[in-house]
Amino acid sequence: MFVATVRTPVEATAVAHTADQAARLACELGMESLQRVHGDLGYDDPMLAGKYFESTCSRSRSAAPRKSRAAPGCWRRNSTTRVMPYYLTPVAELPYPHTMGERPLQDGTRSNCPLALEAVLRTRGQHPGQDGYRELFTNDAISARRQACDVHAGNWTVVLPAVTAFLEPSPANADTADKAHAARHHAPFADLAAADPRLTLALLSYSGSLRVYTNGHGQRETIGQHRIWRARTAGVCALPVWFDATTVRPPRDAVLLQRG
Repeated sequence: MFVATVRTPVEATAVAHTADQAARLACELGMESLQRVHGDLGYDDPMLAGKYFESTCSRSRSAAPRKSRAAPGCWRRNSTTRVMPYYLTPVAELPYPHTMGERPLQDGTRSNCPLALEAVLRTRGQHPGQDGYRELFTNDAISARRQACDVHAGNWTVVLPAVTAFLEPSPANADTADKAHAARHHAPFADLAAADPRLTLALLSYSGSLRVYTNGHGQRETIGQHRIWRARTAGVCALPVWFDATTVRPPRDAVLLQRG
């Protein structure tokens, strides 16, 4: 059972990283709070808000099953569709990391990421925060190590066009799980060389796609910090980012990728 302590709609969006969690928190906060969440985040477009949730929802119960009572006007995600459209979003609009863990490689060995929190603490002795990470991105002393990081390695000039071509035929309201499943069985991705297939699937992950949300202190943070900083290091201009009712609003210059 998902448990979180929230007092305001904005805090709800900070702790809810998935549509499921957002819906359940919305039920606890009630209709008025959820409407304020949508208003605060600017989701006045039915494509970006109304279609994500049905008009009623039932509160989750851990006790013995019993007849549920719908909260009037409480929204929850559609039971058959999770709508989280991808937008091609300028990297310059994305926040710098807030805390990047030392992600192990697929074989369990430690990565060589110079900006993983553990590595930064060993060299700086304190948490860098977003301002410190911004400085580290421009630190010439570790430039070569940033380029050689083995987390989410791959050829971005190959991967990004492949991801874009995969998403474009998909309608904006396509089921997100279906998209992730289709990506895992997409023959052109399997034909990519070296680390490119893994990077491609990482950008289309069902549970960990790139997202920007606002934390309880009003600061913007991201899911997918390693991927974003690797793209920034590689000079990538824009990335496919998920936007839905649990995230911030897409920037004005973000472009909807799913046009089917």
